[in-house]
Amino acid sequence: MPGARANHGVIRFDGGLVARPASATDVEPKWNKLFPLGTFHRSDFPGGTLKLDRTFLSAMLDNWVKGGRKPKPIDSLHRGDSGEDGLPAEEKSARGWIEDLKLQDDGLYGLVRWNAKGLAFILGDEYRYLSPSFHPDYVDRHSGGKQGPTLFGAGLLNNPFLEELPRVAANRTGNEPKEHAMKNLIIAALGLAADASDEAVIDGVKAL
Repeated sequence: MPGARANHGVIRFDGGLVARPASATDVEPKWNKLFPLGTFHRSDFPGGTLKLDRTFLSAMLDNWVKGGRKPKPIDSLHRGDSGEDGLPAEEKSARGWIEDLKLQDDGLYGLVRWNAKGLAFILGDEYRYLSPSFHPDYVDRHSGGKQGPTLFGAGLLNNPFLEELPRVAANRTGNEPKEHAMKNLIIAALGLAADASDEAVIDGVKAL
């Protein structure tokens, strides 16, 4: 089904998030909305329906805290599962990390820190959206009991399910003119010298 992926009971929930420019040198993370409030219907949801209310999202937040508040990876196309065969390690590596969670009046937010790979994808306009990966009623590996909603991470992709979510937020440096800031951001993401020519920047983007 377009826009929907599930594997071993894990729901990859496509969230509608579009990229803003970001810099590899501007490392401050940015809050991104991961889940809105509402009831959603899809064939791979338990019973065909999933209700994202404050109770569900609060339980997800609590389980993340209980698990030690560990950062959750963001990969490309939900390919970060180390058990998935036939893919090179490069395709499974993280593009960024969700370092914190908070529940707001309108949904659950994640504090995202993009790395150079993730920024290059965003600045190159290759991937525009963020899709959280979670289980609605995950089994606690210590107690064996069901602990409820559990977040595993997210994936960068281009086929959103939750079109109402806002654009991906990533940082942009300083007060430079917009066109200069964009070039500097791309240079930083590509790892080029600060005085790189326009031709070198274009060649670097094409090489991606």
